Amino acid sequence: MSTLVGYESFVDECGRLLIQRLHEFGNRGMAINLGDWLQKYAFDVIGEITFGTRFGFLDHGEDVGGLIRALEKRRMFTSLSGVYPFWHSLAFRVMSYLPGSGAAGFAHLSQFSQEQVEQHKAKATGRPKASDGPTPQVDRFLDAHLEKPESFPMHAVMTNCMGNIFAGSDTTGISLTAIVNNLCQNPEVTQKLRKEIEQQISTRQPMDPITFKETQSMPYLNAIIKGICLPIVLHVLKLTRIRQRVFVSTLRQACHFSGRCLLEELGYLINTFPKT
Repeated sequence: MSTLVGYESFVDECGRLLIQRLHEFGNRGMAINLGDWLQKYAFDVIGEITFGTRFGFLDHGEDVGGLIRALEKRRMFTSLSGVYPFWHSLAFRVMSYLPGSGAAGFAHLSQFSQEQVEQHKAKATGRPKASDGPTPQVDRFLDAHLEKPESFPMHAVMTNCMGNIFAGSDTTGISLTAIVNNLCQNPEVTQKLRKEIEQQISTRQPMDPITFKETQSMPYLNAIIKGICLPIVLHVLKLTRIRQRVFVSTLRQACHFSGRCLLEELGYLINTFPKT
C-alpha cells in the first residue's frame, strides 16, 4: 500500500491539469464529452504511474498517437480471437498491416510500450534502485529483471507495462464517468457529498488536493465509490474455488448445492468483505 500511495503525486498533477481544462471550458461556455475527458485523464495518470510521463491527452486535448482508438480496436480483435483462436496467428500477421484493424492497434500500443521500456532501460544502469517514493513502475519492473532475470525476464517487464495501458485507462475512465453520471441523476446525493467535501477542505488552501489518507475518513464518498463501481467491469475478474457445499442466497430465492462445486467469486468482494 505504501508503494501505491507513493504514486499519489502523479495523480495530483494530472488532476490539477484536468481541473484547469474544465475551468477553461466553463469560462468559454463550451459543451464537452466528460466521459471522453475522464478517459484522457485516466490515460495520462496511467502514463505517469507506468512511465513517469504523461501521454499528453490533457495537454493537447486529443487522442495522442491514436492510442485510445487503438485500444478500442484491439478490444474487438481480441474478442473475435477468443471465439476463433485457431485463426489468431494468421489473422494477426495479416491485419497488423491494416491501419484500422484491432491487430494494428495492438501493434501500435506494443511499439509505444517497447520504446518507453528501452528509454528507461538505457538509464537503469547508473540510477539508484527504486524506492517507495514516486518511482515509475517501469523502473521497478526493470530492477526486478536485473535482480532476477530468470524469474522476471524482459517479456514480463513488457507484459506488465502493457497490462497497465490495456486494462487501466478505459476501466478507470468508465468508473469515473459512472460516478459523475449517477451524481448528476441524484442531486440529493450530490448535495450530501458536497457537504462532506466542504467539511474536509474547510481548513486548507483552495487548490490543495485531498489526500488518499484523508479520503479514508470520508464515509459518504467511500460508500458512493463502492456502490457505483461494484457492478462495473473492472471488478469482474473472478477467483475460482472448489467447494463441497455451496449455499447461495439472493433477493429472490435461496439455493443449496451439495457435492463438489466450482464456485466463482469476485476478488473485489472477497477482499472488501472477507468475513461474508
